[in-house]
Amino acid sequence: MRADGVTDEKDLARAGELLQRRVDTDQLSGEVLRVLTQLVALRDSVDRLTARPTVDAALCELVIACRLVAFDPWLRTDPEPLPEPRDVGVIAPGDQAGILVVVDALDALQRVVNRHGDGQEYFDAMNNARQLWQAARWVQRARVQLAAGVS
Repeated sequence: MRADGVTDEKDLARAGELLQRRVDTDQLSGEVLRVLTQLVALRDSVDRLTARPTVDAALCELVIACRLVAFDPWLRTDPEPLPEPRDVGVIAPGDQAGILVVVDALDALQRVVNRHGDGQEYFDAMNNARQLWQAARWVQRARVQLAAGVS
């Protein structure tokens, strides 16, 4: 992650690679990878001046969630209180529609990751459950950052 809070390509690639390795044996990784791919596609399609800062902020949060879901041993982070959404100005209606689709996908993903965390708590080690719940908080942060651009 860069100093300005924007995910660099190396972090993004690592998140994608870690999830891809787990896709064949872990349904959750496949769902998270699908939403990550959707957010990256959105980033590439929106206006760079108005919508891109909002999407970049959400992507930064989601990359951390992805690495947590994939149990990346090199990631050591705990979410701080949710920052105030960035004031990005007016986002074009076309970009807003695309953003809202991904906001809905992030909302659904947060519920899925939380459910998996609940299942881990019941069936597996509490440590795995905590990691998945932490990932769900990062998904929430991504959703809040992205939704702020269309409020």
